[in-house]
Amino acid sequence: MIDATTDGACSSGVGGWAVLIEGQLHAGWLPNTTNNQMEMYAILMAVEHCPNGVELNIVTDSKLCIGWLSLGWAMRKLPIALIASSIKEVAELKGIRLRFTKVKGHSGHRENHLVDRAAVEQSRIGFNAVLSQAAG
Repeated sequence: MIDATTDGACSSGVGGWAVLIEGQLHAGWLPNTTNNQMEMYAILMAVEHCPNGVELNIVTDSKLCIGWLSLGWAMRKLPIALIASSIKEVAELKGIRLRFTKVKGHSGHRENHLVDRAAVEQSRIGFNAVLSQAAG
């Protein structure tokens, strides 16, 4: 089993995501998004960065993501449903079995703190890039 710790952040419509998997940090940003979309996108990126044919344990502080992806909770927003569909499709194509572990955010969990900081930083980088493009 491989653990992937994920997190997302969003400020002023520009979001950041981060994944820590097998000792490697992957992170980025997207415009026109929400915090929940970034939480889900981080999980998608974990699946994409995971080797084929393994059990992947997603470690997240998002109860909503766990509910949407493993408990059948209703997804009322189309972007969330589209990301969830992509997660399931990529996992199936790669032969990855998903598991989920909920951790309490901002509680001293080392890996959660690391991906939280990275996601927030990516959100800031993205926001500055969007401002720069608008001013350009």
